[in-house]
Amino acid sequence: MSTARVALVFLRGFFEGALFDRKRIESLRDFRPMFFPLEYGTGMMRFQLPAAMTGFRKLAPLIGHSGLSGAVIFHSPADGLYLAGTVNQIDRRSAVFQMMARAALQVSVDV
Repeated sequence: MSTARVALVFLRGFFEGALFDRKRIESLRDFRPMFFPLEYGTGMMRFQLPAAMTGFRKLAPLIGHSGLSGAVIFHSPADGLYLAGTVNQIDRRSAVFQMMARAALQVSVDV
């Protein structure tokens, strides 16, 4: 249990090497298909949408993890973006990913 602010502090520390050596983090990125549009690595998820689902705008891959009740913490290495939030519901599990994609597209660079 955490606030979005504390989750962001953890996420930044994780990916920026404050908690673990960055080389170790890179070794966790052996992603395999989980269920569309998620892939799963060693304790991390990669979320990536094809251009046809984003109005043909490029959405850089987001790496992080989601919870069961609509909570997410993800990072876009290409954009330097960190996202944390929740929709606090499980009825529409895609809602938090739709929210996350919309937010990431607002700041996404052409990758």
